[in-house]
Order: sequence, then structure tokens, then C-alpha cells
Amino acid sequence: LITPFSVGIHDDMIYQISEPLILPGDILGKLVVDLDLSTFIATLYVSEVVDEIKNTKGLTLFVPTNEAFQNMGLVAKYLVHASAKSELQTVLRYHAAKSLLYYDDMTSQVHEVATLANSTLRISQNESGSVMIGRPEGPNQNTATITHANTLVSNGVVHKISQVQIPNQVKISNQHLLVGIEASIMMQILKKANLLDKINQDNMVVL
Repeated sequence: LITPFSVGIHDDMIYQISEPLILPGDILGKLVVDLDLSTFIATLYVSEVVDEIKNTKGLTLFVPTNEAFQNMGLVAKYLVHASAKSELQTVLRYHAAKSLLYYDDMTSQVHEVATLANSTLRISQNESGSVMIGRPEGPNQNTATITHANTLVSNGVVHKISQVQIPNQVKISNQHLLVGIEASIMMQILKKANLLDKINQDNMVVL
């Protein structure tokens, strides 16, 4: 806090503050203290994207909560499966914008920002004034809102968001979901019945 005492010297002003200023800390050091972000932290290490996030300068990181991952259901199970490592890397990189965006910046206008996944995130406001994060192309039912903003870190700024964002280049099929839950017997049955490829058709429900 700035105290009421100040001193003017020529054209300069000196203000007394209540405590020393502390430089923003390491991005992972800031995130790990928030237990609500533990799933995101774990996926950073599993995917081996963690060093890229730490070493990118001028970064805006949109971090989904644990609940956001839970809301993905079987999709989340597939993304953390060993066979989905490249898709998980792309999803995590999609949450990292290659420019600094503080909350006030995002409320002033619509932004379409490049991410580490080489895909674009669209940042806009809804009618109630909430900041929305989502894909720029087509309807997006999985648009996220910012639930906590402007956590400063040594290489940028972090915002907590309500939903995991999946870029357009990541395609997850019914067959992928079966892999994620390790339904190997079901997949063998479908393969013998020549139905394995057909379950990936649009509007297909697999029980």
C-alpha cells in the first residue's frame, strides 16, 4: 500500500510504501499452491510440455480448474492415456497465448491470439460482461469464462478458466474414448463384427 507520505524532488515523486515489492515468482511455483489446479499441473508434466511453458516469455496462460477436467468426462480419460500424448500436448499448448493479456485488456475489445499450438484463441465478452475464451471458428459450446484473473508470474500472467479448450486440429472419436477407458474387449468385439470403424460416424452412440 502507498502511505500518505510523499516527497517531490524537481519533477520526480517519491512515495513511501508499506512493504517491499516482490518480483513475480516462477510460473509453476505460483500454480502448485492452488490445489484447484492440480490436474493441469499433472498434465503439464505427463505431456512434457512443462519446460516449454516455463521458458516462453511474454506468456498468457489460461489454466482450467480440476472441475473443468472432470466435466470433460471420457475425453479427459483419453487425453491422459499414453497413446494420446501428442493430442494432450496440443491441448495444453492451446491454453498458452504468445502475448501478454491482462484482464482489462480482454474487456476492452475482441482478441484473436496466437497460441503455442499454432491455433488461434478468441477472447470476447458476452452480454453480461464476462470474458469468454473459445475457438474462433464456428459455434463453440465449450466456451470458458475467467474465474480468477491476473496472477503475475515471472514470464507472464495466468488466468484461471472454467472449461478446457480443445483446438480444431484435435479430433477425438468414439474409438479414442474406448481406448481411454481401456475397453479392449469391447473393441475386439466391434472389430470382429466389422463395426469398429462405424462407431466413429456422426451422431453415433456407443453403450
